[in-house]
Order: sequence, then C-alpha cells, then structure tokens
Amino acid sequence: YVKPETVSGEATAEYKCVFSGNDIKFTGNMADGISLETVFGGMSADFSACTVTNDVTLFAKTVFGGIDIILPANVNVTLSGKSALGGADSERKTAFENAPAVHIVYDCTFGGVDVK
Repeated sequence: YVKPETVSGEATAEYKCVFSGNDIKFTGNMADGISLETVFGGMSADFSACTVTNDVTLFAKTVFGGIDIILPANVNVTLSGKSALGGADSERKTAFENAPAVHIVYDCTFGGVDVK
C-alpha cells in the first residue's frame, strides 16, 4: 500500500518514480509544465481536485512502467508523443466547447499512459 501524497498543483515540478510506486493527489490551480516520470514503476497522478483555467501541458514519460492520469471532468484532453512497444490512451471522448485543454505529451517505452 502506498499512502497518497497530496501536493499543490500550482507549482511546476517533476515527479519521478524509480523501481517503486506513488499515488499523488494534486490540489489548487493546475500549473503548466508538470512532468511525471516512471522507470520500472507505477504512478497515479490525480488532478481531479485541481482547477484548470487555461490550457496547460503535462509531460509523461515511462520506461517499463505505467502512469495513470486523472483529470477534472470539465477539461478537454489531447495526446501526442512517441512510443516503442507501449502507448497512451484516453477515456475522454467528449469535447467541451470553450473549455480549457490539458495537452499530454508522452514518451512510452515498454509502458503506458492512461488518461481518465
């Protein structure tokens, strides 16, 4: 069991997980440029309690691991990036008119990024 860590989403920061797992719950305004990275591990990044007022970019890189990204319900999501024997997928299929977008730039090698 990994105790969830709660952090402010307002600061641009890097969150890394190597040979381990981490659950992070973000609060406040979602900052542009947050970076998530796993190597032989897993991470859950929960932004559902964040406020998103402008378009932001989130970077997600995984090597032999996985990252679950949970976003607020009222944002649009775009995915772009590269993968080698891995990939990224979003459960978000609905676009919201005039809503801010979270652009997720991924780099997956033998791993995956899932957006919920």
